Amino acid sequence: MKTSKVYLFTCALLAGVLPQSADEGLSIEDICSRPGFECLESEAGTVIGKAGATASYAHSIDEAAAAFERYFGKKAPKAALVLGEVRDAEVRTNLLRLFPVVLPWMTLDDRRAMVERSVRAQVQASRPDLKDEALEKVVAQSVEASLNARGRQDDDLHHGILAHELGHMFFMRSYYPDQNANLLQAGDGPPALPSEYGSPAPDWMDEMSAVLLENAVLTESRYGRMTGIKTQNDFTQIWSFEEYLTMGHPALAEARKVMEARRQSADAGGMGGVVILNQSDMAPPEEGPAPVMFYSQSRAFADYMIETTGNVQIFAEVAAAITQGKTVNEWLDLKGEELGLPSTIDALEKGFQQWFIARERSGR
Repeated sequence: MKTSKVYLFTCALLAGVLPQSADEGLSIEDICSRPGFECLESEAGTVIGKAGATASYAHSIDEAAAAFERYFGKKAPKAALVLGEVRDAEVRTNLLRLFPVVLPWMTLDDRRAMVERSVRAQVQASRPDLKDEALEKVVAQSVEASLNARGRQDDDLHHGILAHELGHMFFMRSYYPDQNANLLQAGDGPPALPSEYGSPAPDWMDEMSAVLLENAVLTESRYGRMTGIKTQNDFTQIWSFEEYLTMGHPALAEARKVMEARRQSADAGGMGGVVILNQSDMAPPEEGPAPVMFYSQSRAFADYMIETTGNVQIFAEVAAAITQGKTVNEWLDLKGEELGLPSTIDALEKGFQQWFIARERSGR
């Protein structure tokens, strides 16, 4: 991220739409041959969108799948990346049947078009006197102001956020195969409100699966938010490990508000449940760390664990223990010494702090 305004929080909120049955229906070839659809297929999945929209996403699924396998040692489930709105309920239903993971995704052009529709409606309601060129001028200015206020995405940032979301879904389908990992609505109407954040795993683990897949642009931004720690060794900017490893996601409540607003929106149908917040969407806490620091803490914790153990798949071991019902404390007690880690949460936190200070002093 290049500024503090750009998308800070991404959340794959589950909308409660279960995968469809295995009854015979449309094939991916049937879907891709329909007027208005264009597809790019690869070993890892299929990108589906309108003509001309798919080219810049040609490697998105493959790169995210390769990163997931690198960090978790599992082949990523096959994914469909659905660009823009899909109003055809039959197509949506069959995509859910065909792919273990289906991610609806707004392109940068889609996002601008949605903002423009919203702005135009607001301007026409508040200034019915504006017509033709005068109306278009005000709409154009208002669209630019809105995009600037919420933070623009460049291609690198956009694709980093996309990889983050695929990480959430790959993790859920790989470690909790009975859970729904699809965010595309099968039926018509607005998306249902989510009941939980991500998978049944602790929220930090669910977030870790996504942060690990982020690109260099997002990784740099995560560390960029830890200025107080870098300059003053002030670790009150993040949560104690005892809290971090057990807490719910700090931005879930705000994400639910966005989802509720989306339910009331004319743009609700055909999209799905990915929620992206920026800092202005999240009320600052009266005390304690800002919600966005959950991501920064996760990124730094990931690097600490990988560097300390020398094992790029260390979180695959943690995830396996969690799915077996173990807590991190129990896992450390059993495996910490063997892996070169402390055997308690308190000692792990102290080790992390020492590592972080040394990292900053070395200029990394």
